[in-house]
Amino acid sequence: MFKDFLRWNALSGVGCAWRSMLYHKTVPDGTQKDGPIFEMADKCDSCECRDSMCIESPFDWNAQTEEEFQAHVLKEFNGARSRFSLKAEVTSMSKLVWDDELTQSLNETGCPENGTIEFPHVGGDLFLGMAGGLAELGDMFGETSVEESSNEVYQWTSLYTILWPQMTKVGCIRPPDCSTSVLCQFGDIKGSRAPNVLKDVKTDSVPETLSLKTKNFYEFGRTEFKFVLNDLENLDTVGKNSELYGTGDIDWHLNVCLNETPKGKYLSTFLFCTPVDVANAWETFGQFRIVLENPERPKQSVARQMDFSFESEEAENRGWNTFTSLDEVLEKDSGFVVNGGITFRVIVGVKKVIGFETAKYFNFLEKGEYSDGTISVDGTVFHVNKMIVSVHSPVISVEFAKTDKIEFHNLDSLEFNDFLQFLYAVPIRIEKCNVDWILRLSTRFDTYGLKLSCEQYLKYALKTGQIDTDFVIRIADEHKLKTLLTNALDSAKSADELKEKFKRYENLSIETRKQLAQKLLSFA
Repeated sequence: MFKDFLRWNALSGVGCAWRSMLYHKTVPDGTQKDGPIFEMADKCDSCECRDSMCIESPFDWNAQTEEEFQAHVLKEFNGARSRFSLKAEVTSMSKLVWDDELTQSLNETGCPENGTIEFPHVGGDLFLGMAGGLAELGDMFGETSVEESSNEVYQWTSLYTILWPQMTKVGCIRPPDCSTSVLCQFGDIKGSRAPNVLKDVKTDSVPETLSLKTKNFYEFGRTEFKFVLNDLENLDTVGKNSELYGTGDIDWHLNVCLNETPKGKYLSTFLFCTPVDVANAWETFGQFRIVLENPERPKQSVARQMDFSFESEEAENRGWNTFTSLDEVLEKDSGFVVNGGITFRVIVGVKKVIGFETAKYFNFLEKGEYSDGTISVDGTVFHVNKMIVSVHSPVISVEFAKTDKIEFHNLDSLEFNDFLQFLYAVPIRIEKCNVDWILRLSTRFDTYGLKLSCEQYLKYALKTGQIDTDFVIRIADEHKLKTLLTNALDSAKSADELKEKFKRYENLSIETRKQLAQKLLSFA
């Protein structure tokens, strides 16, 4: 943080410091002079002075009544947020109010057992006891944020928490026998309770904040993918990357790497955002969630969630340096490791983009001007135009001929939402991560054009080497794409090559195995 004070052009004096820092100064005669950076002996009028440095007296928190304590907390935190918003030109800074529920939660949990204070908690005495007032710190970071980057301040977790615009509530206690004299907890980022945001959450389900059921619409798309990480013993600081997954013209991938700290080895997780063929500066905004799944005990899965902003020049990735302890993951009975690997699930929702064009999704969760029918799937109601969807699907057309409100079972609402986007001609990319379920829904709802588009993508991707033959054969067999299967078989030029491409032939249908046998005999 010291470098930020030095860069602050409004700084005109130096307050109290905790330890002396030396420098080497070259004087005009060419010799060097050693001494403290700040000569402050004459400024220590009301505090202890040591090695020419002024040592501030500790703030007496117990001298305040509870009412005085609450007023002091709100004044300091809101003062910093106000000054930061003015300097950094933040237009949506919320005013913090005292929350008794957060205070009660802190009283119940008490001081952290390992002494480590993590989000959404803040060791308040580090900030609230500053002689110059916390508002000055907000002023400084607001100015340096404009100078360097509007997101610079969020690189430090504690200030990230204090200055985050959508924070609306705070509660603090003065815990006895704790590493901090004041412990605070923040809450309500865009309506979510703080313990469910950015914090480790034990969960076995998709979070409501990224679910369609809460009508949380993502105008520029939502995607969900899994990444299986094997060979954990050899994971290094470079890490391993998942495949690319898309929302509109934005590619996403997860990087998982090793982070060795004095407290042990940790898994670091970072989500990367890459708009396709964009030469200008860009930004994206939304939410993402990373879940380390525990197949044996799903409720002990580790999940973290973030309201994000990615930008081309400063932050193409977001994530956590210490997502979770690698040692705990590798414990014999932890339940995380299955067949030598662990599985991450990533959910991304994009609400806004700046600097480039990408597909905008229709909001089927609300009734629009031309909506005249509803389709219910997995408890989610989609408002649609009957003519548009009926033209593409004979199955839906038959149902709407009977009633304006239809319902389908055994479907995933998120997949169905994207399926409707295709029917409305939203230019969503067909790719490896979604082609399977698109074909499944195309078959169920008899959307011939969409099924043909999937087959054309698979042929092109196979020809250009974007996907492997084994994947194409499995998809062609499962969805009965005879022409595609023939193309995959014909790509083999010898019996050995064919056997290599059909390694898992025992999982294929009888019809496909017959076709494979005939192809093998042709090489005899």
